[in-house]
Amino acid sequence: MVGIGIGGLIVLIGVCTFVIFYRRKRRRLESGSSPPQGPKGRALGLSQSTFTYEELKIATDGFSDLNLLGQGGFGYVHKGVLSSGKVVAIKQLKTGSNQGEREFRAEIEIINRIHHKHLVSLVGYCISGAHRILVYEFVPNNTVEFHLHVTMTAA
Repeated sequence: MVGIGIGGLIVLIGVCTFVIFYRRKRRRLESGSSPPQGPKGRALGLSQSTFTYEELKIATDGFSDLNLLGQGGFGYVHKGVLSSGKVVAIKQLKTGSNQGEREFRAEIEIINRIHHKHLVSLVGYCISGAHRILVYEFVPNNTVEFHLHVTMTAA
């Protein structure tokens, strides 16, 4: 009797899981939105915009040193203006950096989930050949690091 009850419970959980995923997929198809595609057509399942390398190259005037906001072990951050007129900070990872594909995707997914007044929002990203680029909201009047340290020392 106990075995039949446990078996029935497992089947019930399986059916509920299937129904939930089916409804989510149907809702996404009805709304006409599909998740952005990564390399080889794999969906990242994120709500951010995807950009081409050329769009970001134009936005930063060819990743000009005049637009350079900072650099670190990960690569360079440039100020850019998108075709929509929105000012952004564009973080281009070094081609030879130790941050692999899995870590890059994990960073996108984590930043996508975390929203806080002291964190910049992710606007979008670019995966093009060897290029891995993140596009953040632009923080005027100094760097994010400056604002964090001022906030922390003032507290």
